[in-house]
Amino acid sequence: MKVEFLGNPVTLTGTKLKVDDDFPDFRLIDSNFNKVTLNKTHGKRIFLTIPSLVTDTCSTEISKFKNYLKDKGITCYIISLDLPFVFTKLYTNINENIHFLSDVKYKNYGKATGTYIKELGILTRSVIIVDENNKVIYTEYLHEVSDEPDYENALKFI
Repeated sequence: MKVEFLGNPVTLTGTKLKVDDDFPDFRLIDSNFNKVTLNKTHGKRIFLTIPSLVTDTCSTEISKFKNYLKDKGITCYIISLDLPFVFTKLYTNINENIHFLSDVKYKNYGKATGTYIKELGILTRSVIIVDENNKVIYTEYLHEVSDEPDYENALKFI
């Protein structure tokens, strides 16, 4: 898949996931630098991979998913390579179903999900929805990293 960042081609490394794949195990850290792995997540989940919490597109995406998921009982994990304390600094009013995780310490999530941009050292934008059995039921890897995902299409799988 060709991916661009601001119109320039970039290379994704790792294994791009597709529907019916088993979601790979990972090691990420939360805002308190605690390790989070796949087996610490449960139920139907959305994994949003974003380049950085401080961009306008990422902020819009987080806000939209926050509003769409309110009171739905679906957990959303937002993953970037941002330092964990950025999460609490930027997002103080977030619901309990939204969790921010960082790949900065272990740097394995991006490669396990095919979302690591080799040239930039950041993660691309993607939406991956996983069922209760850790099976991938929806994926969207955006062609242009600065674009927003197809919210309506993703929400059909919730």
